[in-house]
Amino acid sequence: MDENEFMLEDRIMKIQSTIEKHGEDKFYISFSGGKDSTALSKLIDIALPGNQIPRVFFNTGIEYNSMIKFIKECAANDPRIEI
Repeated sequence: MDENEFMLEDRIMKIQSTIEKHGEDKFYISFSGGKDSTALSKLIDIALPGNQIPRVFFNTGIEYNSMIKFIKECAANDPRIEI
């Protein structure tokens, strides 16, 4: 196992233990549609298959149209995304 695989496994275990400790219903994910929140959403799905943690997008009015389009496409395929 290389360093990156170790770090990924460590993060997955941390997510699992945190959710187990507090309960899935205590969490929301801020979802901007950017690379960081998209990666976090995928990482949560890897750590907790079948989770129902809401991904919340708040339109501040300064987002690029292409970002809004991407978020709406994601929301059409994932009912956990709340706009």
